[in-house]
Amino acid sequence: MTHLPGAGTLALMLGIVVAMAVVTARLRIPYTVGLVLAGLIIGLIPHQHHIELTPGLVLFVFLPPLLFDGGWNGDTKQFARNWAPITLLATLGVLMMIALSYVFLVFGAHLAPQTAVIFGAAVAATDPVAVLALFKALRIDPGLLSIVEGESLFNDGTSVVAFSAIVSVITAEGPGLQPHHVLWTFILMTAGGIAVGAVAGYLSRLVIRLIATQVMVVAVLTVAVAYGSYFIADELGVSGIMAVIFAAIVISGSTSLANLPQADRDTIGNFWSVVAFLANTVLFVLIGASIDLREIEFGWRDAVWAIVAVILGRVLVVRGLAPVSGWMGRPLSRTWQNAIALAGMRGALSMALVLSLPDTFPDKPLLISMVFSVVLFTVVIQGALLEPLLRMMGLIAAIGGARPATA
Repeated sequence: MTHLPGAGTLALMLGIVVAMAVVTARLRIPYTVGLVLAGLIIGLIPHQHHIELTPGLVLFVFLPPLLFDGGWNGDTKQFARNWAPITLLATLGVLMMIALSYVFLVFGAHLAPQTAVIFGAAVAATDPVAVLALFKALRIDPGLLSIVEGESLFNDGTSVVAFSAIVSVITAEGPGLQPHHVLWTFILMTAGGIAVGAVAGYLSRLVIRLIATQVMVVAVLTVAVAYGSYFIADELGVSGIMAVIFAAIVISGSTSLANLPQADRDTIGNFWSVVAFLANTVLFVLIGASIDLREIEFGWRDAVWAIVAVILGRVLVVRGLAPVSGWMGRPLSRTWQNAIALAGMRGALSMALVLSLPDTFPDKPLLISMVFSVVLFTVVIQGALLEPLLRMMGLIAAIGGARPATA
């Protein structure tokens, strides 16, 4: 039987979270850094029920509303303008990250090829919640914001599909890892998820025509669509992430909603912003509470190699794809490339993916330690350095000073 924390322990947890929020605000670092640190402290509280971040909790409880919020509140005009770098980073970028992780970990850390490939697939998805919050607060160029947001939105789907395809091929009986099988599975899962999302979105638009003036009913309907499209896609064996994203985009383009007063449309958008904020708050606390520093310390050498692979791999991915983006009509300045590379933080999705591996999977404890180390480093260290590095790059204009750098 599961025992919930007592009232005293719960009050102590909330106190730690609030204290960390105050500290991070005073130090001008993203609140997500404080939430993870608060989670680490909560995890050290003696005699408390262990808080566990499970794959099901991340994938089926937190992920659908976070994805729907991204699709609903995302700037589709900016997404369209920056389609080239977003598409490149969310597709080729994922594959390049897997390949670079393989190179670093096989030839550097001398890990098994299967371990290196699975690690690369698990950390291919970026989770720049802290970056986006800071970008919006500091009013970073909307184009740069859209690239980071668009990549994180769509590479969730591609990375999960790639991870699932690789795991299914590795664990299947018969031939080993075959790229063409992985690619075919990837295509089927992605296309299937998009189809489910599009159908769910257009069916919802038919319903919204009848209830458009009942704003809160529409909001409740969108919640049902967020979870329903994800669960339906998952049952069909296709990408639930792609389903939620495209359902949100299709619904947000509804003419019935567009004809509503701006205040009513803002009500639905604000509803999803609050849902996303609450989900992220709980999620980042759980991230910190789930990280066992003793396990990381035990495998610190491999953890260091994992961090190096992710940091350097991210830089190489962005640098390598920038010329292609320019050739496709959307050049990226060196300053923007640096900012995009810095935005490559990892979070709960990477943790959920590695935790979802079968217990019999070779090197699973090592993979958990490596992925958790990467998440902790990128969220806390990168997150804390975000604002000063952005200022050094000239992306934040001083009051009364020059405009921030653009692409």
